[in-house]
Amino acid sequence: RSPKLENGNQGNRAGNGNAMTRAYAVGTAGTNPNSNVAMEAEDESKEKRLEDVPIVQDFPEDLPGIPPTRRVEFQNGLVPGVAPVARAPYRLTSSEMKELWDQLKELADKGFIRPSSSPWGAL
Repeated sequence: RSPKLENGNQGNRAGNGNAMTRAYAVGTAGTNPNSNVAMEAEDESKEKRLEDVPIVQDFPEDLPGIPPTRRVEFQNGLVPGVAPVARAPYRLTSSEMKELWDQLKELADKGFIRPSSSPWGAL
């Protein structure tokens, strides 16, 4: 059963447009077409600073600066009408599944994750 979210599935409460996310599928195959996907977000809004890298302090004359951040254009060429890949889920023992659900519920209650509505998410 999916944990109910306090924020009504309105996304990340932080609202950070600069967050990089990763998705992790959770569930069992065939039991629920709306399986959950756990999301992990990483804030990239702060620019990297040279003094944050410890090795740079040892060689300041050889490493004068960090190159500027570059945006990479990425295009995902999906073929229209192709179904998502059906793949068996990662198997967990009942105690591991309980621990995972407890952690997911805690993250959902805090608004860090929400159920996926993507057709390419967990099956």
